Amino acid sequence: MQQKRWIRFATLVMAVIAAYALAVSLLVPRLVERELKAMLEAEAGLSLTMGSVSVNPFTLSLSVTDFSLFGGENTPEVSIERLVAGIHVLSAFERTWILREVELIRPRLVLRYSGGEAAGFSRLSAALSRLRDRKPSLANASIAVFTVHSGELQAPGRPAPAG
Repeated sequence: MQQKRWIRFATLVMAVIAAYALAVSLLVPRLVERELKAMLEAEAGLSLTMGSVSVNPFTLSLSVTDFSLFGGENTPEVSIERLVAGIHVLSAFERTWILREVELIRPRLVLRYSGGEAAGFSRLSAALSRLRDRKPSLANASIAVFTVHSGELQAPGRPAPAG
């Protein structure tokens, strides 16, 4: 009788773990994509496209492919082939983003110049500042390790340096 009780208990624990993994793996990517797109559009006037979003419920890591931010142009001002973030468990309790690590793989930033200044970057920077002001949890975010692999900066129309 004691052995059957342990078998039921172990089965229940495995079922709870499986339900957690399934719920996090299926629901969180959709929630992240929907909320991030809505927040960036409503708060910062930016549009966002993403390829795929996946979450590992056991390591608390988030992976996004083909991440692109548009600030009004037809070509993205920021694009990242792959973004990986490790979320610290304390994020849930501190009410802010605490990230163990953020890794950007092949990010590309395009600076469009107009009238001698980087118009696209200025607009993007202002939009992100507005977003930070409206969403204090983003302003207080903490990142322990930030890594960039094979980044690229493009500056079409950049004026020649004086001299």
